Amino acid sequence: MQTVVTVIPVTRQDPPQAVAGIARQEAALPIPDTTSIPADSGQPEAIGERGFLRSITVTLVAAPDITTVRFKDPDAVSANAGVLLSVPITRRLSLVTGAVWANKLYQATPADYKPSPDYWDGKRQPDVIAATCRVLDIPVNLQYQVLGWGRNMLSVQAGLSSYLMLNEEYTYTYYYSGREPYRNTREFSNENRHWFGIQNLSVGYTRQLSPAITIGAEPFVKIPLASIGEGRVKLTSAGVFFTAGFTLR
Repeated sequence: MQTVVTVIPVTRQDPPQAVAGIARQEAALPIPDTTSIPADSGQPEAIGERGFLRSITVTLVAAPDITTVRFKDPDAVSANAGVLLSVPITRRLSLVTGAVWANKLYQATPADYKPSPDYWDGKRQPDVIAATCRVLDIPVNLQYQVLGWGRNMLSVQAGLSSYLMLNEEYTYTYYYSGREPYRNTREFSNENRHWFGIQNLSVGYTRQLSPAITIGAEPFVKIPLASIGEGRVKLTSAGVFFTAGFTLR
């Protein structure tokens, strides 16, 4: 018996050109380097660095305040205006300093004064003393952001101020029975410096108008740690700073 073997020719087929093109494109694409993708654990650290490196904020401040000696006769409004710099330490904590010019108006009696022994020079003491003191207030405060929501921020601030007494004017009033009051004025210039003699406390609210501009209000109180001025009085002030800030980015 004879076995017949049939040979079937096989035709060679080239791959479709489109498929070959896709293969070549895929081969040309770079393979992502997975080692360059930061892990999730590094994200909070990056955010923290950005918060620490925020820029300095320059703030213009203006405030009315009430200045008193032992909280007596708070009937005059004093004016304050100046420039403050806020330097970030952490995302929430900042160092605040600058210079604020203040015109302190207040009344006192000789009992409130603790001057040098020769201050009155053996003369009769006045019944009322009206003071006008121009002061350069240099604060060094720490500000802490308590709360932030949207474009709003609530913060607290505490620190110390130095008072440089630029000019002190004291008007002494003497009352006499049946006669007009007699008034005498004494003036002192650049004679008193009180370094870190005032305690500052405040609560501030700010609103962000743009990435660089903020406005706000900051109720404050200034508590004497030292006797202030030529008369060495315990001078307390309370008021509200109105602020406009610009961040140098």
